[in-house]
Order: sequence, then C-alpha cells, then structure tokens
Amino acid sequence: MMNSILLIDKPYSYSSFQVTTFIKNILSVKKVGHGGTLDPLAVGMLPICIGESRKFASFILESEKHYTIEARLGLTTTTGDLEGEVVSETNNICTSQEDIEKQMSSMIGLISQKPPAYSALKYEGRPLYEYARQNIDVPRPERAVNIIKFKLLSWDSPILRCEVQCGKGTYIRTLLEMLGEQLGVGGATLTYLRRDWVAPFQASDMLTLEELYHFNKFSDFTNIPGNMDLSYLFQKFHRVDLSVDEARSLAYGQEVKLNKDVDRSDHHAFYYNEVFFGIGFINADNIIKVKRLRQSLVQDLCSVT
Repeated sequence: MMNSILLIDKPYSYSSFQVTTFIKNILSVKKVGHGGTLDPLAVGMLPICIGESRKFASFILESEKHYTIEARLGLTTTTGDLEGEVVSETNNICTSQEDIEKQMSSMIGLISQKPPAYSALKYEGRPLYEYARQNIDVPRPERAVNIIKFKLLSWDSPILRCEVQCGKGTYIRTLLEMLGEQLGVGGATLTYLRRDWVAPFQASDMLTLEELYHFNKFSDFTNIPGNMDLSYLFQKFHRVDLSVDEARSLAYGQEVKLNKDVDRSDHHAFYYNEVFFGIGFINADNIIKVKRLRQSLVQDLCSVT
C-alpha cells in the first residue's frame, strides 16, 4: 500500500478535488487527500497525501508557504479574485513603488486578518462560500497570521508582482485587499497566484499531472521524483529511536519512559528498526506523549505475540 506524499504542480483551472480524483484514478488508490486547498485559478505545489499520510496532513496545513503573486490595485471584487463580480474600480492609481514597499514592510510580522466570505473555512459545518452565495452574513472573527516576507518584485500601474512567505491560515486575497486599503486605492484583486513551495518540500521535487501519468505508466512509481516518504515531513523533528518493545508498548497504549536523555524540542519523530513510527513529545519525566502513530504499524506490532 502506498503511504507517501506526492508533490503535484497543480495546473490552472483544476480544483484541488479534481486533482485528487485524477490521482485516485491513474494510481488505482482509494485513500487520497491533499495538504491545503488551492483555488482553481491558482497553480503550484499541492501536496497529495496517499494512504496513511492523510492522517498526518494537518502538519502540512501548519507549515510555512511561499507564493508568487500578481494583483491589480484599485480593483475590488466580491471574491478578491477575478472570479467575483466587480464592486469598485479606479484607474487613477497615483502610488509609487516606494509607497508600496513601505506598506508591505509594515505588514510583516503578526497581523490580524478577517477570513474572506468566499472561503472554505466552515461555520456551523458549512463552508463560508455557501453562505456568501446565498447573501447570508455569518460571523468571520479576525485571527492572527504570520507574514514572514512581503516583497515587491515589480510595479507597472495598476499591476504589481510580489512574493509572500507566510505561516498557516493566511489568506493571500485578504492580504492584498488590506494592502490596497492601506495605500488608499480602495483595495486590490488577485489576478495570479503560484504556490512555490510548502515547507519542508522543495519546488524542484514537484511533478505535473502529465509527468505523473508518464512515470506511472512506464516506471516504478515508488522511485519517481516528487514521491516523498512520509518521514520526510518530519525530517527537522528530533529523532528518537525506539526498541521494538518500546514501540509495542506505545502501540498498546501503555506508558513508555525512556532510559536515555533526549532533546526536549516541541515534537519528536519516533522510529523503530529504521522505520518511521509516529510523532509526539517527551515530558520532563522522560515519558513519551504520543500525538499520532502509523496505524498499520500499530496493528502489526499488536498482532505479534
């Protein structure tokens, strides 16, 4: 069974759901998910979680991401991108490159964002975009997001190109609208977005759907580029090697106290027999606190008498 993370360079006009369906069909696998939605008009890295990797997808959602973006200043739409209806538009943009760079710099760090009405964020079990399409206003509390980089690449009024590196939960459309408001031009609308990478993965490891189809047809899928072992996601976690007995105790839900000193970083990646087993942390008493284990390995360990 495949339990890997596949890095797909999502094409324009495809929804994230359509990509997962395509992969299910060509790989003949049932358990496929993704690590962070990309809108149909966006392109770039879409981590596809296959098999047990789906259970660890939340760690991808929490990772840093990098985008290359184009936006039109002075244009405001209902959705924050070109799919929406025009709310307001001005062609009189008297904004200098220096003004834009100054405002971008002021938005680096922790800022508050109100999620867009047209988003997949849920309220009472339904995505916000369903309410927006019915003109129903529901609460959208502001939340803190971390902007690591917000850099102007070019400015040819009214079109700007920029790059953004950010933490989890950041809405790029909202960030651009905030920029437009602070520049006094009424807003801004996203016209192009490419997700360059999702930490810890690299852009060079991505595959197009066409390349995936070719490799799967003519090569060994397990050896193709862009097919990452689940453990790669946790390569920066402190590694703790367990004995088989310690791993089996964890599998049975029993307390395991290590007899060796370990680094007490935020999270640890647990291995036994060189196989990635799961993640968690170790408390001050050297007791392992499990966050998630690979269930197939748990079952294997529990089946051995």
